[in-house]
Amino acid sequence: MLGMVAISSLPHRTGSLTPETTVTGGSSLVGRWLASLLMVTATSACGDALGDNEPPARVDSDTMCAGEAPLCVASCGQRTEALATAECVAATWRCDAGIRIDLCCDPVLTPERCEEWGDVCEPGSPCPNGYTCVESRSQLVPADGGVCRLGDLSIPASLQQCDELSMTPPEVLPMLGLAPVKLKGVVSVDMICEDRKCDASNPCCQRCSGAYWLDLTSELGSRVLLPIRTDTIACDGTNCGFSCSPMQAGRRVWVWGLFEPGSAAGSAGLLHYAGHCDG
Repeated sequence: MLGMVAISSLPHRTGSLTPETTVTGGSSLVGRWLASLLMVTATSACGDALGDNEPPARVDSDTMCAGEAPLCVASCGQRTEALATAECVAATWRCDAGIRIDLCCDPVLTPERCEEWGDVCEPGSPCPNGYTCVESRSQLVPADGGVCRLGDLSIPASLQQCDELSMTPPEVLPMLGLAPVKLKGVVSVDMICEDRKCDASNPCCQRCSGAYWLDLTSELGSRVLLPIRTDTIACDGTNCGFSCSPMQAGRRVWVWGLFEPGSAAGSAGLLHYAGHCDG
């Protein structure tokens, strides 16, 4: 015989045993079995007392979408005409018709969603908010007509003055992105001529053209040669002589425009010419 089990009383609808409940004799196996039985009884009683409350259903995070459901619009140009609200499908907000409004381009708030280049611009057809009308894709200076480029590329009036105010130190250029600047330096010209031999009858037979460079010296004494891009050929002539416009080689000038950083490591960048005055 394994032993005797004596229970003086069982708890009535309570979650624990009363002091009068005792377990005596018998093997440890019987004791563990009895304790398990009493625990099941207590749990059931507790459930009856509190009501049959179902545990919350498990939510699979793979089917959840972050944030509030965005609106669906017919197109990004018609933001006020909501078609419906997006539905969560496979953890992604989706529209049955139209496009999610949160994916539309906003040149001011979310420029990373917008195309870098827009439509052609002219006095009667300006660029939308968040774009600047520039001369061309190669000459990024504000103009009345040209093409729309993402971002505010306007040049402040304070930069278009021949003084020390708002001058850009050359040493900060490597840290700049696309930005308006005013610099002071000496104009130099890099001329390239045709590869042909001239004879005595036509000693100036070689056609030549050239581009500007701005020779800058920082306060620390370092020298920077910054190429300047203009909307026309800067210098034109022959191997016998040439002329330049709008700046003259060898002159010290204040020059302002839009600085474009170089794409290659160690590149000085490029200055898109907007204006100058002799310094």
